[in-house]
Amino acid sequence: MSLKFQLDQIQNISVFYLEGEIIEKTQANELVEKVEELLALKKNKIIFNLKALKYINSTGLSVIISLFTKCRNANGELILAEESNKVKELIVITKLNSIFTVKKNTEDALKHFEAGKKANK
Repeated sequence: MSLKFQLDQIQNISVFYLEGEIIEKTQANELVEKVEELLALKKNKIIFNLKALKYINSTGLSVIISLFTKCRNANGELILAEESNKVKELIVITKLNSIFTVKKNTEDALKHFEAGKKANK
């Protein structure tokens, strides 16, 4: 199985719905290119909905960490939402939940960005 994704734009927030698995860096090439393209357009608020991501290993995690870092370097944020049980276990075991903002669902992630916008006013 490979990685597929659907991209929705909700106001100025890019929501990626990831499906499948990330066990090789090459599986995520299209995802990486799309995120980099958005960041170049100053669209630096990104949500990864992981509900349909069935499996991820350390290589897949490194891809997500790299994209997280690119978002931060572009003065943005990447939020993880609705991770599957297997993905949630891996994120907790690796203690990445202390680095990433992880939300219960996409709606909560959108609210997080909205709250940040209000705080910056």
